[in-house]
Amino acid sequence: MKKIVIKKIKQKDVLLFDKNFSNLSFDNFSYEVVNLNEINLYCLANFLRNIFRFFFKYSLKDIYLKSLVELYNPKVVIDHEITGLAFKIKKLCKHIFCICYQLSYHYGWQKKIFKKNYEGKVIDLFAVYHLKDMNFYSNFLKTNYLISGSIKNNEIILKKKNNYEIPLLLISEFRPKQSDKLLKGQIKVCQYINTFAEQNNIIPYVALTSNREEKKGKFLEQEINFFNKYLKKFKYKKENNFLTANNSNLIVCLNSNMGTELLSRGFKVVFFNLVGEEDPSHENPYLKINHPKYFFSNLNENEIFKRFKYFFSITKNDWLKEADIKNNTIIFDENNTLLKKEISKAIEKNR
Repeated sequence: MKKIVIKKIKQKDVLLFDKNFSNLSFDNFSYEVVNLNEINLYCLANFLRNIFRFFFKYSLKDIYLKSLVELYNPKVVIDHEITGLAFKIKKLCKHIFCICYQLSYHYGWQKKIFKKNYEGKVIDLFAVYHLKDMNFYSNFLKTNYLISGSIKNNEIILKKKNNYEIPLLLISEFRPKQSDKLLKGQIKVCQYINTFAEQNNIIPYVALTSNREEKKGKFLEQEINFFNKYLKKFKYKKENNFLTANNSNLIVCLNSNMGTELLSRGFKVVFFNLVGEEDPSHENPYLKINHPKYFFSNLNENEIFKRFKYFFSITKNDWLKEADIKNNTIIFDENNTLLKKEISKAIEKNR
């Protein structure tokens, strides 16, 4: 049930419809995150006017959205690809510069869904992770593209560290309901970590899925129970997982999007392709191109532990020399300078 409110609407340069997922902020422009879980009666007069004009053209829901946006009178609207609201707003308010950004990398099976949802639609700018993603979208979506990497990752500012408190960090990919393939892969990687931790006399940490802002409080107890069952010893921190990763010597994951984001920052990350080995449609789309040595795919156990030990022991400088990050993952654009430059241009053009 949506909450009815009456809140004064002030004009803004930028409107965000992504529920603040990426925590975008701007120093030189006014902006607001729009809460569509509320119905703001402040726009009632404009809504009634638009009903007379567009009753037979748009749904009442779309007329409300149009009426709301018009009162904010933004120069730029931003949303991510999951909701698709930027595409809808472009249709309703053609004069507004609308931007959509890619939320995470895509598996092969997901691409059919995005093509179905967005083929033939109109947007002013699409910020994508990688050239591979631009090539996919450009087959059916004619627009301007920006290869930006992960907008959320770019917006997170971390202090550089030379010494690490955490020897080994596993990025959890736990879900209360998960496929048998993913469950099997997570159990297997826990077994590898148990053996490696015993061999090297360390206690691994886990970056819990339920630590994520959008997941907080939803299944913490279930997740802890899962790792109590499959990891002999582990610790975790109640903090943003990026802060934990920034304090970690080596990071381990299956196919985590966060793993891809951390790799783009130059962090030491190894990927166990256990799910992708069973189902190639679930492989990391960037790592499978060149198969770098930190992409553990179709390896026997001796080779897995040999590489595990090597990447655990290697220095950060040596890692950066041989990881070839530029050719194996997305870009990292700290503070989203590329995106914000495009936003600035659009605002200045429409003043």
